[in-house]
Amino acid sequence: MNSAPFLRNLRENVLTMKEFYFQHWINVFEENANKEDNFKWNEEYQLTPEEKEIIYDSIRQFQRGESGEGKYIFQDAKKYVQQCEDDSYIYALKLFIHEEHRHAQYLLKFMNKNNIAKEKEHWVDNFFRWLRHKGNLEVSITVLLTAEIIAAVYYKAMANATQSKLLKQMCYRILCDEDIHIRFQSYALNRMQKKRSSLLNLYMRLNYVLLLAGTIPVVWFYHGKVFKKAGYNFLDYAAETFLIFEKSRKIIKAKDKELLQMEQVW
Repeated sequence: MNSAPFLRNLRENVLTMKEFYFQHWINVFEENANKEDNFKWNEEYQLTPEEKEIIYDSIRQFQRGESGEGKYIFQDAKKYVQQCEDDSYIYALKLFIHEEHRHAQYLLKFMNKNNIAKEKEHWVDNFFRWLRHKGNLEVSITVLLTAEIIAAVYYKAMANATQSKLLKQMCYRILCDEDIHIRFQSYALNRMQKKRSSLLNLYMRLNYVLLLAGTIPVVWFYHGKVFKKAGYNFLDYAAETFLIFEKSRKIIKAKDKELLQMEQVW
């Protein structure tokens, strides 16, 4: 068996590790962290019984999903950056996880204000954690990215599911953060797939599509009340989800010159 093609591909992958820099994203996250929230926590409005029934289980599940510690992805990331010339990705990842925890704190504070109990465990969240645990860094990022894309549509619906101005403010802030997260994770996948076998890249991107396609009906099953209250039907929700996915896919597939142009906009 001729091992030359394999070794050449391996050398190319190692060489590209020097391009795995994330200082730009550190700057983005730090700038975002300095933005004022100005939420109206003293809002007198209380959810109506109907509104509370619609969002009760849903907001609890998303609050739990936002509170993950990122234990396994950090383990995988530390192994990965051993081949890199710097470890800026690790710090960028820490800032990303910090924003996720901030979202969890927002939601929990709102839940406490409206007497909504915290979710202790849910099989969907456990399944996503299991996938991240069993896969490598690329799989973990793909799983996280799938959740971020779903969240980008979900929080838009949640913002319109009640009359609470506080909840709307929170959702809009989270939506701004989710846009950054989607671009951040897509950028990381772009760097990982750079100069790698096009066939392997195609395989990984197909898995990404399949994971998203499988997640969409599950999310609708558990959170359909929120989407319906906001005026979505299933096709609207699925179509909007795939539109965001397409933006992510373009970043993942972008050539270096295209990616540089995108960064200047970001």
